[in-house]
Amino acid sequence: QQLIMMLKFLLALSIAWLVASKSYYYPTADTWATSTDTSLFDDQKIQDTIDFVGQKNTTAFIIVHKGKIVEETYWSDWTQETNYPIYSSSKSVTAVLIGIAIEDGLLTLDDTVSSILGDGWSGADIDKESVITISDLMTMQSGLSDSVGLKYLNDAQTKWNYNTKAYYVLGDVIETLTGSHDNYTKTKIRDVIGMDHSYWDEIGILKGTKTLIASARDMARFGLLVLSDGVWDGTRVVSSDYLTLATTSSQSFNPSYGYLFWLNGKESYMLPKSVSKPGSFIPEAPDDMIACLGYEDKKIYIVPSLDLVVVRHGDSADESALAGSNFDGDIWSHLGGAFPIAETTSYDYNTEEEEESIIDTSNNIDVTSASSYESSEDGDIEDSGMRFCVGIAIVCALIQL
Repeated sequence: QQLIMMLKFLLALSIAWLVASKSYYYPTADTWATSTDTSLFDDQKIQDTIDFVGQKNTTAFIIVHKGKIVEETYWSDWTQETNYPIYSSSKSVTAVLIGIAIEDGLLTLDDTVSSILGDGWSGADIDKESVITISDLMTMQSGLSDSVGLKYLNDAQTKWNYNTKAYYVLGDVIETLTGSHDNYTKTKIRDVIGMDHSYWDEIGILKGTKTLIASARDMARFGLLVLSDGVWDGTRVVSSDYLTLATTSSQSFNPSYGYLFWLNGKESYMLPKSVSKPGSFIPEAPDDMIACLGYEDKKIYIVPSLDLVVVRHGDSADESALAGSNFDGDIWSHLGGAFPIAETTSYDYNTEEEEESIIDTSNNIDVTSASSYESSEDGDIEDSGMRFCVGIAIVCALIQL
């Protein structure tokens, strides 16, 4: 038992060192630095990408490398402040909100929805409804119909079915637990990372449901938060353990789906209203890419191995799609190869035992203090002190072991 505890301790310290070795710039409310060092990227590939997306109903396109803006282009009279619904890209923001609520002790992923909202929140019989959990809603395994009334189709956790109507119930959960979905988002995410042009609003698809209204820069800020492992300029916003779980395959039916995040580079994928297909769902993109995908080709791409966030706002490039579309591959066929592989590549540090501990929110590794960063004046993480402390701690742990 002591050996296992010590190994977990060493693992947590190793995670902290890996995260600390990432050096990111964080924008302030008024200033977002740009990166003009063309030795860090292929300027021609980026220009080719801009030329391409500009012909595809794009209103905003931003590329962020290590936190600094490499490219930011607007069309159709859009500006940095222009905001618009991002549709299902909002799901990933909700995923982070749920993670924060777990840290606040408001719920667990294993809680049943009925334990929070009471009976009758769906159209399923009580015996079927009562076993549906928060996790089931987030991983698209509720077994309910994607229609008004949320009728019973199959038992929970027996099929994967992209279900936005069932997802909306998570908004009711957050509202019930916090008193205000809007204020909780504002306090826990928006005000912390500077998403000043974002708010939840009804869009008429289903009465009482909300999507996030956001500017392209707000989308990029959220992408940077995920890229930096849930930390924003020294402030831990969401648990590292939880964020890792959320961006890991959540079930076997569709390995390319986590907890309201899309995952590239898996053995198979299933898009909304489609069937399972072999291979990565965006083969032109890096395998470690995490994506927040919405209707009308709203996109936030997060690529840890490239220290990269890419945002696209606008109308549908071609035919409308609920999440992924052919446009994803088209973007990456132009943008691919524009950035070198980062020195510190992506990593997967949760064992099966640790993932189980996250799900029941008990006995999980706490790396919050070890992952808190001190920032230098230009906003980059100052990690030399962290590395020294981690090194000393590892030596002491090895001696004790």
